[in-house]
Amino acid sequence: MRMTGRSVVILAGGGSRRMGTDKWLLPVGGTPALGRLVAALDGVADDIAIVLPWGADEGLRSRAQSAAAVARPRTPVRWLADAEPDAGPLAGIDAAFAAGVGERCLVAAADLPFARAELAEALFRLCLATGADAAVPERGGRPHPLFAVYGASSYERLRAYRAGGGRKVMDWVAALRVATMPEAETAAYDPQGAALFNMNTPDEYRRAQSLVDDSQFR
Repeated sequence: MRMTGRSVVILAGGGSRRMGTDKWLLPVGGTPALGRLVAALDGVADDIAIVLPWGADEGLRSRAQSAAAVARPRTPVRWLADAEPDAGPLAGIDAAFAAGVGERCLVAAADLPFARAELAEALFRLCLATGADAAVPERGGRPHPLFAVYGASSYERLRAYRAGGGRKVMDWVAALRVATMPEAETAAYDPQGAALFNMNTPDEYRRAQSLVDDSQFR
């Protein structure tokens, strides 16, 4: 595992069952959600690792690569796959750590069409300044562990938790030394309040489409 620098890990695994299709390929404002996310995070780290579902076929991989390429990223992009099938987000995080990531990595769900680089940068700074295992933002009265920075120190606990059959992200995070970004501070880096908005359902996708009609989200 590489132990210097920063990485971005984008989790594009899972079955998108509630959406009924691969949600991160859906266009938001004419650009696939994955492409919007890659564009937003381009330049905040040394590399971007995009984790696809375990066993993803060439068709899905090709569509994902095309979606990411829309962003024309300057940052090198690597393609990985979940560590095992149907094991939730932790399987993607595990695969990224095992493949080699920076000393600190921003883990982001792939269905965040309005992510902001400013928030990502602030989370990297918070994790470094506090020496915590993770830096997690609060918004809407709850933590958001799938747009958060994790240090290399969190990997051992991840492996141990998964070895014991654990699958829940928040249960793993609860075992870490977490630096929480309070809601007011998160809001300072996300004045529109949409950076942590994700699309799990058709209704949420329609909401994303309505938001992108507002010029501040384009």
